[in-house]
Amino acid sequence: MNRVDTTSKRALSRWEPQRPAALMEAFRNVFNRKRRAQVAFWNLVEQAEDHLRRLDAANEAAWGLGSARRLLDDQSGSVRFERSEGSALSANAQIIGSLSPGRPVWRWAWDNPGVPPALARSAEQARAYGVAQNLERLVTPAFACTLVEAWGLAALACLLSGAQGAWCEQTPQGLVFMVFDAPRLPGLDLDAVQPAPPIALGYEGS
Repeated sequence: MNRVDTTSKRALSRWEPQRPAALMEAFRNVFNRKRRAQVAFWNLVEQAEDHLRRLDAANEAAWGLGSARRLLDDQSGSVRFERSEGSALSANAQIIGSLSPGRPVWRWAWDNPGVPPALARSAEQARAYGVAQNLERLVTPAFACTLVEAWGLAALACLLSGAQGAWCEQTPQGLVFMVFDAPRLPGLDLDAVQPAPPIALGYEGS
């Protein structure tokens, strides 16, 4: 008479009822971690947006850039702000990303072959921070995005790179988001002008 080894069957019967519960618990843990990371990320974006608003106010008070005409020179990596009274301010410029028209898609400058690497350094800084902090939006080359979210990403890149302001331009391909720093205006003592100070990053995604 053949004997049937039931040891493995008994072990399997003990495991089977527990497996769905264990898997569900694992899925819940992963979901909760991702949700906490997303909440923390957008909290950080809100912090960056507040910082950018303070920069905008300081830039307007110091240089009156709100109504200035902006001319980007992508060869020299500079932007020229032509003010209404005739004077002009120059600054270093960086391209952060673009938002396509129609069904809007954000694309980081570091993934855009049309952007010279020298103009994508600030975007690269954002990606490096995303790698270090495991932030999906900062390391994904392109994704669906609203205009509000695009401004948030530009604000975060501005904060991470230590830039002094951000703006966007309408092009046939969509909106292009940029940041600037090291402004230069003849006759102005820039050392006496203090834009909003940088703030400490408060990301806690774990």
